[in-house]
Amino acid sequence: MATLSATKAGITKAVHAGLNVVSVNYTVAASLSAGDTIVCCGIPKGAVVHDVAIAGGSGACTVDLGDSNDDDRYVAAESASVANPVVRSSTLGGLNYEYTADDNLIITVDAVATGTATGVFKLSVAYSLDQVTA
Repeated sequence: MATLSATKAGITKAVHAGLNVVSVNYTVAASLSAGDTIVCCGIPKGAVVHDVAIAGGSGACTVDLGDSNDDDRYVAAESASVANPVVRSSTLGGLNYEYTADDNLIITVDAVATGTATGVFKLSVAYSLDQVTA
């Protein structure tokens, strides 16, 4: 199991009250294995997540998308492959979820079905803040 980090991992971009969107691309340098994680981007305290979308690289694997408290808060065991290029939030628990502390969005590889899981993983998250707190 490897923990990989995108360039925006752990970093919460400058935010403002209202709608914020963060997009991350992560290029897989070596083939992924079951249990590997990609820490994608920071989500600030008070954020209410409205939508997430991920697109997988090449190969066939199943992935979860969640955070440090719930690894499949947004996407649970969905296929990430060329045949299924974009996966939207698919779990009820993630709809309008509000963060009580700063956190990160994390992709977890559940299984690699055939070949290798490589290429570029893309993530976009739309969230809102009622007010920005220090």
